[in-house]
Amino acid sequence: MSDLDRLTFRKDVRDHLLAAAHHLIEKSALKGGHSNARYYRCLQPQERVSARSCKDIVAVAKELSVDVDLTKLVDEWKILQLEKEEPESTDRSNDVYWKQFFDMKRLIRNEPKYPNVTTRVKCSLCLVHGPGV
Repeated sequence: MSDLDRLTFRKDVRDHLLAAAHHLIEKSALKGGHSNARYYRCLQPQERVSARSCKDIVAVAKELSVDVDLTKLVDEWKILQLEKEEPESTDRSNDVYWKQFFDMKRLIRNEPKYPNVTTRVKCSLCLVHGPGV
């Protein structure tokens, strides 16, 4: 392969990568500053107990195409904010971090303790960690 062929190949690769990046930005939720992606910050372990996380999870729930009783979701979220997390759980990935709360059961009837939060967070984690992200 000659030097000119190598240079042409590199230019073609660069042009392709730039075009792909431009396309991704154009299709991105972050385009134009009208993003609701910031609400997904409530999924970060350190954000769970923040004051704004309750509003964030409601905004996330409204974006999802799953019916939800927002009053129940807010109530569950506020109770969840009071839960103690496993030691060093914030050092784990988000899905592993949240699993500790998904696995919690009510004392009576052995039902999930946070069914509305669990459903919304699982849907959100699928979006955040899904293909193409």
